[in-house]
Amino acid sequence: MRERELPEDLADAFGVLSSMAFALHSLDPELHQIVVPAATHTDERSRVGEATEGVVVIDDAGRITGMNDAAQRIFGVAQAEAIDQDVGLLLGDQTGESAVRITRRGQGHAKTLSIAPGVHGRRKDGQKIALEIKTTALVVDGVPSFCVIVHDLGERRKLEEPARKAEARYRALVEQIPAVTFMAALDEGGNEMYVSPQIESLLGFSQAEWLSDPILWFKQLHPDDQAIWNAEFARGIAAGGPFRAECRVFTRDRRLVWLHGEARLVRDDRGRPLFLQGIAFDITESKRALEQIRDAQAAKIRNERLAAVGQLAASIGHDIRNPLGAVMNAFYFVTKKVKASPLHDDPRMQKFLDIIQKELKAATGIVSDLLDFARERAPSLVACPIGPLVDDAFSIIPTPAHVRLVNDVPDSFPIPDLDKDQFRQVIVNLVQNAAEAIPAGRDGWVRVAGAATDSELTLSVSDNGSGIPAEIVDKVFEPLFTSKVKGTGLGLSIVSNTIVRHGGTIQVETSSDKGTTFHVRLPRARPPAAAAGGPVTRP
Repeated sequence: MRERELPEDLADAFGVLSSMAFALHSLDPELHQIVVPAATHTDERSRVGEATEGVVVIDDAGRITGMNDAAQRIFGVAQAEAIDQDVGLLLGDQTGESAVRITRRGQGHAKTLSIAPGVHGRRKDGQKIALEIKTTALVVDGVPSFCVIVHDLGERRKLEEPARKAEARYRALVEQIPAVTFMAALDEGGNEMYVSPQIESLLGFSQAEWLSDPILWFKQLHPDDQAIWNAEFARGIAAGGPFRAECRVFTRDRRLVWLHGEARLVRDDRGRPLFLQGIAFDITESKRALEQIRDAQAAKIRNERLAAVGQLAASIGHDIRNPLGAVMNAFYFVTKKVKASPLHDDPRMQKFLDIIQKELKAATGIVSDLLDFARERAPSLVACPIGPLVDDAFSIIPTPAHVRLVNDVPDSFPIPDLDKDQFRQVIVNLVQNAAEAIPAGRDGWVRVAGAATDSELTLSVSDNGSGIPAEIVDKVFEPLFTSKVKGTGLGLSIVSNTIVRHGGTIQVETSSDKGTTFHVRLPRARPPAAAAGGPVTRP
């Protein structure tokens, strides 16, 4: 077996035995010591001769019987000068006495060697040397002896200095870049991990916390992104890397951060995976910027669509309104003639007249909605108490018998500046939609409530209906979109436009088991453009 293939503990033993063999080989045969034939151990002699550890062999009386080249270099003394000298010549304690003690455990028992605390080496020139010392017992030519193996710590530091400097440069590079570097061992039995200290400023967890909990990373992943990471990890392992994913991660204080992570698999010369090495950096701002761009593009498309729909609505409204007015006038004339004729007693005639009247009323309402949507008249603001305005809206809403209307706006609710007619229509549209969403047979209710802060007023219209399906909830404010059989898709668009012209916002919360709530939020202060009498632009 070659040395590089030995397990670590056997390799250490092999090195010690090689050192001992070379030490013994270097002794003078006339001193009656064991001599190892040079021809059979040329490789070991070369290896030990170049070793950095010094080997000193002493007998059980503490006298030096041999040294290798490294020991002679460390102590600055030739072997010939040291032979038969007390080992205290080379090793001393803090008091200057010999640091080596050889004692017998008991009568007839073998002797033992001990090294006093604070031992240091003594060079021939008097210089003290910091040493690392190991000892072992052996028998040389039947004589009990000891082997003292020394490492010059100063020399070791010199040899290790380039590595330390390289490590410092690497650490400075790794720990100063605006990203997190990481490493995780993948070899059998390996559990080593590393993560750079930037992790603390990024996610709020210290290096120690990440390293002590190998699954902390996965626990902090957003639940919706855990499958993405698992799939990418599996793909990377199967393909040998690289790994690449964008995931959301929760910080210690539960903020959500977007991370872009890349890693590669490092293998040994046999192709076995050793460790995963990668880098991760914060892309939250770029994600936010991208989202803003998408929102801006969506708003642009929506505004263009609104403008086109508005022009179409205005054109249709004007083109239909006049003919519709003529039809209504003719209907009233025909109705009057029918009442004065025998046809009045025909039940079918009365039924048809009721149908015509109902559909004409619906058509008139559609035309009015189209014109209201297209007109976007700037609000004329006046002080408008909300509670009485809600009661006024309730009085004109045709409410199904199974639905109760509840006005929970407190009397102390602040009085905002609103366009009374426009905002009453907002309440009418929201309450009527809510009432129509409650299935027949259910004890239904629609509640209007108010809340106020220092900066805004909130008017909430809630119902206990069936809720809005998740797939259409984002479309309810789009013009011409409706889920009703005879709806125009303009009611909530008009509501949204009116609220925007008042400087406010509208949001919807819905659930199949709790119903729907529309939250209308208005600033307590009058919008500047409206206060000056000018148009209020869409945000």
